[in-house]
Amino acid sequence: MIILELIEKSADHRPVTIHTNPYYRGATIYPGVKAKLPVTQIPFDSLRMWEGDKTLRTKAVRDWVKNNLIPTLQDRGRLKPMLVWKRGNQYFVIDGNHRYLAYKAAGFHGPVPVRVVPDDMVAVSNKIEKINEDSPDTPQGSRTKDLNLGKLWLLTELKRLGMDKFDMVYVLGSWYGSMGPYLLDKHIKFDTAYLIDIDPKNTEYVQELVKEQGYSDRIIAVTQDCNTTDFKGDRILVINTSCNDIENLGWFEHIPQGAVVALEGRDGQPDNATNTTQDLDTFHAEYALEETYVVDKIQLKGYDDTYNRFLKIGVK
Repeated sequence: MIILELIEKSADHRPVTIHTNPYYRGATIYPGVKAKLPVTQIPFDSLRMWEGDKTLRTKAVRDWVKNNLIPTLQDRGRLKPMLVWKRGNQYFVIDGNHRYLAYKAAGFHGPVPVRVVPDDMVAVSNKIEKINEDSPDTPQGSRTKDLNLGKLWLLTELKRLGMDKFDMVYVLGSWYGSMGPYLLDKHIKFDTAYLIDIDPKNTEYVQELVKEQGYSDRIIAVTQDCNTTDFKGDRILVINTSCNDIENLGWFEHIPQGAVVALEGRDGQPDNATNTTQDLDTFHAEYALEETYVVDKIQLKGYDDTYNRFLKIGVK
């Protein structure tokens, strides 16, 4: 059975993994790390953001910083300690990007509270190059590099937008369920994620996989036609990276108002594909949202072709 690398600890079980790949730049921080580290003071101007994908130009990020963090900073003169990693002579924030942006927006230049991760707790990984079908038990075509990059791209954009806290996540057409561990490793915080697929064989595979990895209480595989899904929860994220493979007979219309929606399609689909949208403008027009934050495409290389993958993120 394949081991899901994106939730696997490093070989020496170090509790912090720094991801250096540009498609997957971030950090995996295991529970209990921060509580073990003392708080110290470091001049704010010596800090930088490691991920670098959050920006005050993004409305969701700007609103959170302005409405929640800056008032606290003005009232208390500081925010909760950030977690930082020292690389050479530079300190990088690996947890606390919104707090960093709040200090920056307030024009703060003095010392700020941080917890510094020592080198013996850190592993550095360029793991994206190792994500492949490296086990005979892996279903063919389920973890190709282009599919991995497409999912990481979607989740990285959600993080950049500050859309990373939900009650419920629904992954439509989840196939072999690889989006589940990606959600966990990209720090998309959620109570429960439902991985929905119409094929019971796919569902059985996912159920066994998440059970082995110890996440079956939070990641639940469901055999169901996505067009009949009943979306519940106050803060909902709906992901569909299989828009070309699922005929829209109700799934999009059933998504409740106010839910965050992240969709992917592609060009160069075979003639028997359910939905053969062949350009980004058509894909954008097909799924109307109340607010749209991302409409973009990237070129990826599959087994035997190069194609454009489309992405749309917004609020319904």
